[in-house]
Amino acid sequence: MFNNREKPETYSISGLTLNMNTREVFLHEQLIDFTVLEFSLLHLLMSLSPQVVTRELIAKKIFQCSLANCNKRISIHLLNIRKKLDETANKKLIKTIRGKGYSLLSY
Repeated sequence: MFNNREKPETYSISGLTLNMNTREVFLHEQLIDFTVLEFSLLHLLMSLSPQVVTRELIAKKIFQCSLANCNKRISIHLLNIRKKLDETANKKLIKTIRGKGYSLLSY
């Protein structure tokens, strides 16, 4: 995923900070709890931002299955991440790009 470059320990976008060492996520300095899969999916979105992340890539990298077998799981986990982030941020942080995938918005 990082093409032999050193992986950053933290990612920060729009007040959202993800720490790979502690596996913690903060939004405007408020700790938000995520499951292991939610954390991994958010990490993928943040590490590739501002690129659009396709459902196919999410299925392959996060769930290790084909899109046909993981489609509903992806939707459920994205919905849970959105709920947790949107409640704290009071704005949408993950944008759906119809027919393409998802992108993390930077404000």
